[in-house]
Amino acid sequence: MIKTKSIYDEKDSSDGTRILIMRKWPRGIKKDKIEEWEKAYAPSEKLLADWNNDRITFKVFKSRYLKEMKTCMDKIKELSKRAKTETLTLLCHERDDEHCHRKILRELIERYKNDK
Repeated sequence: MIKTKSIYDEKDSSDGTRILIMRKWPRGIKKDKIEEWEKAYAPSEKLLADWNNDRITFKVFKSRYLKEMKTCMDKIKELSKRAKTETLTLLCHERDDEHCHRKILRELIERYKNDK
């Protein structure tokens, strides 16, 4: 199973392995709130800057993020394999799950989940 949450949401026993997918450590968060930190799944600084400064729509953000993730496909497929037997929770600072890269990454992981 793959879940998504804000790193600022309460840690829950049903979260399984909590994976932070940000380039920079979020303010005020203790190390014990996550099990893994995977910076490679974070959007590039340029992409984040364009999104945060309202220079692009979420549709454009998603398209560019997917292009960036092409370099991580082996790691994404590995997460898909793990998600068959364990719960993974993808975390970043964004509170809005609908406009966050963790939702896009979850979709990518689930795309490969049924592969052998």
